[in-house]
Amino acid sequence: MSLDLFQTSFNDSVDQQKASPDMQVRKPKIPSWYTNIELKPGEKYKVFNIDHEKLSDFFHIWANETKFAFSVNVQTCTSEKDPKLVGLSLCWSPTVVYYLDIQILKTRHPSVIEDIQNIFESFDEDVIQIAFCIKDQFKWMLNSGVHGVTTSNNWQDPMIASWLMDPDNIKQGLFSLVEHYCSEHLYLFQDTKYDWDVNRPSYTSVSSEKVCCVESIASYILMLQLEEQLSGMNMWQHFTGVEMPHMYCVALLELNGIEVDNSLLKRYRLELHSASLALQEKAWKILGRKF
Repeated sequence: MSLDLFQTSFNDSVDQQKASPDMQVRKPKIPSWYTNIELKPGEKYKVFNIDHEKLSDFFHIWANETKFAFSVNVQTCTSEKDPKLVGLSLCWSPTVVYYLDIQILKTRHPSVIEDIQNIFESFDEDVIQIAFCIKDQFKWMLNSGVHGVTTSNNWQDPMIASWLMDPDNIKQGLFSLVEHYCSEHLYLFQDTKYDWDVNRPSYTSVSSEKVCCVESIASYILMLQLEEQLSGMNMWQHFTGVEMPHMYCVALLELNGIEVDNSLLKRYRLELHSASLALQEKAWKILGRKF
């Protein structure tokens, strides 16, 4: 499965729009399965699994969203630096979350991870991407082969938003944040059997799909509330313009570490030593004696 056909059609529509101002870009037709998603009586949210038949349509829909929350479902293999991406959850409303089982989808769509990367790469800075502990999720995505999330993207992390408002609060886990800011949504955590106040460990339990889905929809709901509170405190611009852009740099630093060029360091040491001796000689001449 590839996005080339969709991208070509979209680009052709854009070219037509440029040629004729009266022409509008034709968006992909919304499939009936998407428009017919409804909550059953008593349901407060729904997890919708994307299967092989729906994958292409879903990618087209996701690619046109301007604000969404996501969560990666990873399993650690031989080390923390060798994670395996097994699932991805996405939502752009407080009632429906979509789950992609990567392992199942790859059996018929071997390029599914590449397609996910292509969509991430297609988003510009106007597209808002929300995730809890987004720095760690970004690192796991990179280690799993998804390289599309870059510094040009508009990141929002409810954990960072909460810390900005209350730096001394040590309870920054997802459950604690929902309990504090929007307790009416605590139903999300029912029957998950998961320690939500552990800061984003990799998933290894059988309930990892459920955890992944709850995390993305809870993050989406949290940011709706936190944006209002940060704006009221005149801190929203600082959050989006200062704190969040730094997360990308911190993630890369943690991922790659700091390397030292020993030969360059030795050269600088010799140059500084020579400069120091030259200054010392100049000082002796000025004073007329050594010290």
